[in-house]
Amino acid sequence: MKKTNYLIAILFLSLGLFLSAAPIDSVKVEVLMNKQMLKNNGFEEKFIPALEITGDSLLLLATDQHFNLLGWEGIRSIGNIQNKPVESFAYTPEGFLMMISDKEICYFDSLQKMQTLFSLPDSGMKLSQGKSVIYLYDCNTSKTDYSLYVLSTYGRYIRLLQSPYPIQSVTECKDSVLFASGNIVFNFNKATKAIRPVAALPKGKIIKSVTSNDSNTIYFSTDSAIYAQSDTNSVVINSHIGGIVRYFAHGLVIFNPEEKLLIRIPNIDNMIHESLKPVAPTITQPEQNVILEHPESAKTLTNTDIKEMAKQNMTDGSIISKIFNSEVNFSLTIDDMIDLSTNNVSSTVISVMKKVMKEKQETNTISTKQ
Repeated sequence: MKKTNYLIAILFLSLGLFLSAAPIDSVKVEVLMNKQMLKNNGFEEKFIPALEITGDSLLLLATDQHFNLLGWEGIRSIGNIQNKPVESFAYTPEGFLMMISDKEICYFDSLQKMQTLFSLPDSGMKLSQGKSVIYLYDCNTSKTDYSLYVLSTYGRYIRLLQSPYPIQSVTECKDSVLFASGNIVFNFNKATKAIRPVAALPKGKIIKSVTSNDSNTIYFSTDSAIYAQSDTNSVVINSHIGGIVRYFAHGLVIFNPEEKLLIRIPNIDNMIHESLKPVAPTITQPEQNVILEHPESAKTLTNTDIKEMAKQNMTDGSIISKIFNSEVNFSLTIDDMIDLSTNNVSSTVISVMKKVMKEKQETNTISTKQ
């Protein structure tokens, strides 16, 4: 018989305990789960950093041993995953649950046992649900470049873009894909293929999760804070606790696996509409000159342009976004790379410059042969 742990799932509290330093006051939250609730019900397993919402409006969590459904009646364990630890999971648009274990995408068979569906191109990858597709992305910090794919039928992967930093989170916003990489949230336009930064935190802060509503409001988080941004206005929702964020039923669900805390802020859109205003310097607006043009119309970048950007103290993420969305003609001899380094161009940016020039040369070679 499957172990079932029942919790009193919903409590309403003031946000004073969690958000005393935030600019938004007197907000009520729903506490769906916390350490004490789990302890009272004998639940001692550790959660992995992943959260999904089922078609029945239940919250799906996972530990090293089980998947767990959280709803009004409490939390219950489903699907034994003890022999194949799960690192990430997501529902397909058709409601089919897929999960990643090491370098495999798996599923549950009719007996609730994990079976391999596809092999993955690399370890340390994660899944994210889109409206009509599943996204697959690299977050393994041991790599030198990271890709975002669309997972298609028969185990095929279509690469959408590459990033010099691990991709921590992916979501959709209207006709675009939002992804968090380093301290920046980027917008990838699926029609034009252009990438532009839409929100940034100071250097040293890592954005761990991003979600959005049906309009233009973006919610994103670090391990210890939650933010909202609409157009060019920003606000700190919470400066004491962070984690994974999901927009659901006009509310914001926040899951902190280390603290075993799961809360929901209802009516988040109304609250943000009333409170959204620039808050500086906690959230740094990306430099306006990196709101990028389509590559066909953008200026061709040279070493001089990159050195000038570094001189203006532009972040690595902003410089790299400019490189990805422009025609480039870099010179990268040993002397050139020494010159770039002495002009405060980071090794990460130089690596990206080398990569795009290599790809350009390979493309030119193919075109010449044809």
